[in-house]
Amino acid sequence: MNFKIKTFLVFMLIALVFLGSIVIILENKSEEKSLRNPNHLNLTDEEMKEIYNNTRSLDPGLFDEKTTQETTIAFYGSVPSVGGKEAYEWRIKLERIVDSVQKDKDFQKYLEKNGGTVQYCGSTASGYICISINPQRVNELSQEDLENIQCLVNKYAFKEGIYNVPIVIEEFNGVPLLIGYTSIFDGLTTAFNNIVK
Repeated sequence: MNFKIKTFLVFMLIALVFLGSIVIILENKSEEKSLRNPNHLNLTDEEMKEIYNNTRSLDPGLFDEKTTQETTIAFYGSVPSVGGKEAYEWRIKLERIVDSVQKDKDFQKYLEKNGGTVQYCGSTASGYICISINPQRVNELSQEDLENIQCLVNKYAFKEGIYNVPIVIEEFNGVPLLIGYTSIFDGLTTAFNNIVK
């Protein structure tokens, strides 16, 4: 090969590496933005760092405690022991899983408003998904129903990169379990943590 062709090929290789690096950086920034509370999308990295630093750690012990309560019907997975940014992003992923599950037509039949037994489906500040069942209708849930619900949650958890998603299916105990983005991340965490465990 002559010198001009070699120089051109080297230049093209450098340009491709540079463009590839830019694409990777932009994809990472996009993924990081997608793992944010909708109210935090326009915050700077420094502001997000402050929020991460003030994010309450997940509580695996509380999940373990839930699994032994007599109102617990079934449980699966485990809560990781993480804090800061990882805890923040975990909660975002759980919220997205819950949102997807609630929209799934196969889950709709389990909702009480559609004749099913599920009163609530949400995520907790402690880091697990909670599905609350009407206590007067617990006997209507079969083992197959429980497995179907677990499979539906897992389907969306896998899309979020979570392969051992913590789920508690329990009799509804009257405590509000649905904790959305705002209550977890916008200054209400402490108040909710005192109510919902």
